[in-house]
Amino acid sequence: MKKGIQVALLLVTGLTLVTLVLSPDQVGAQGQNLLTNPGFEEGHYNQDGIAEITVPNGWRMHWSNRESKIFDGYAETARPETVVWNIAGAPDHEAGVFWKDGIYTVKIFKGWAPLWAAMSQDVGGLEVGRRYRLVAPIFIDIVADYDSGKKIPPSDNRHGRVRLGASPVGAGWRDEASIGYSGWWTADTVNPFYQAYPTFVHEFTATAPEMTVWIEMASNYPHPNNGFFIDTVGLYALDEQGTVAQQPAAVAESGGDQPAGNTQPTAPAAAVPTATPRAD
Repeated sequence: MKKGIQVALLLVTGLTLVTLVLSPDQVGAQGQNLLTNPGFEEGHYNQDGIAEITVPNGWRMHWSNRESKIFDGYAETARPETVVWNIAGAPDHEAGVFWKDGIYTVKIFKGWAPLWAAMSQDVGGLEVGRRYRLVAPIFIDIVADYDSGKKIPPSDNRHGRVRLGASPVGAGWRDEASIGYSGWWTADTVNPFYQAYPTFVHEFTATAPEMTVWIEMASNYPHPNNGFFIDTVGLYALDEQGTVAQQPAAVAESGGDQPAGNTQPTAPAAAVPTATPRAD
């Protein structure tokens, strides 16, 4: 049974900010989940033949490597490790934390180096002009220190961040001109954020029958652990519809590794209201 979730909702159109609390049943009631392998239970593979990059089937991983001082950070980024983790291999005290449903969760992590990574999926069958809701529960497992085995979160609220987006198929990761991003959520705008499992929600209007959705996360400091867990994501059609011009696809990117020197993303339009902590 999935747990109750807190949802920070950023609506880019009109720059309207809303906070919702949705139960799993309410999320499911929005209709069919349009994503392939949304709970990561349908197999996985090593992307580009890299043993340390294990990705759920239907998804693709993107990362920054050797990029200096992202978000006014303190060191070069490093390629993360990604795992599709079976709950059977988890310690008892973690089995009830990082899994939302089923036996698999995705873990993206790197110790002692800043991390900037994303998961993407191309989704077909969209109706041009209809609004869609992208839902992504993400556990922000950023650890500044350990005290008798207890994880100590960063004191800086802006070390870690999360954002979602949607774009025409073929847009390169971090192409700010092509990807309609939510803007960044941080511990300044979502509470609790570190060592918590908020569910992030981004709504967008389809501009083509096939689009790419993006789930993106970063930490700008070389903490002992920069980690993120993702499980049970969703994409749902809403009842809102309008008229938009269909956009051509952008030029396809060449691979997963993001070279240094990319421009920094823009800041959120405004702060997301503080969410209420989960009971657990």
